[in-house]
Amino acid sequence: VNTVREFESLRDFCTSATLATVVDIPFILLFIFVIYIIGGPLAIVPALAVPLVLIVGFVIQPFLSRFSREGLQQGHSKQGTLTEMVSGLETLKSLGSDKLFHERWKQAVENHSNISLKSRMFSQIAINSAASAQQLTQIGIVAFGFVLIMEGELSIGGLIACVIISGRCLAPLGQLANLLTRYN
Repeated sequence: VNTVREFESLRDFCTSATLATVVDIPFILLFIFVIYIIGGPLAIVPALAVPLVLIVGFVIQPFLSRFSREGLQQGHSKQGTLTEMVSGLETLKSLGSDKLFHERWKQAVENHSNISLKSRMFSQIAINSAASAQQLTQIGIVAFGFVLIMEGELSIGGLIACVIISGRCLAPLGQLANLLTRYN
């Protein structure tokens, strides 16, 4: 029953949102090129942010994979204990074993909860690193753009355009980070 329920997660992963994220990835390079055309050296800022987010996402993958496997095993254990308890409820009561199974249930829930917590923590690291990279990139573009404006190499309109395009450039990275965490 638990395995069949996990197929729902697989189906959700393979939806059009996944396809849209994969289609948006090449546009990151296009937007960096557009920023280069408009702001010249400002393109360095998002170009540095992209590999950093990807590195964090891929470094976290082995941990997420391990926690996903352990979580699936703990989920099976929890589901098995529950099924045993429900199907043999009368026998448990007549033998006085309900406290034993209650302890097994509490232990299974605690184990599953601990693994889920670790998995969510690592998932949030990947997702938050992408969001932080987006914010730091915009701050970096504004700061570096200010210097270029003071040197007369960039207009204020060009800076505004680069900030807007950088937001669109790094949006797929946030989706990719979320996709990588859901992959496992």
